[in-house]
Amino acid sequence: MTEALTAILSFGYAEMGLNRIGAQVSAYNDSSKALLSKLKFQHEGTQRDQYFEDNKYHDLDLFAVLKREAPASVTHSSSTTTYVPFQLD
Repeated sequence: MTEALTAILSFGYAEMGLNRIGAQVSAYNDSSKALLSKLKFQHEGTQRDQYFEDNKYHDLDLFAVLKREAPASVTHSSSTTTYVPFQLD
């Protein structure tokens, strides 16, 4: 999964010229949150009771990484600012 997310970040920064890439993760998904933290994503907040699954409501954690904060191995030159949401579950 690290390799896949690194490829997404590289593509977003180098090919699409993004400045910010965001992610939404189920609050109980510790593996995905650890991966995002490893790639320098910052926790930006929690949407409480955001979705209903298995007969109960669950929180959704929001993360993002700016180009200037991302690991050097995934950044390349460009300047457009865009937000691309994606969800890991």
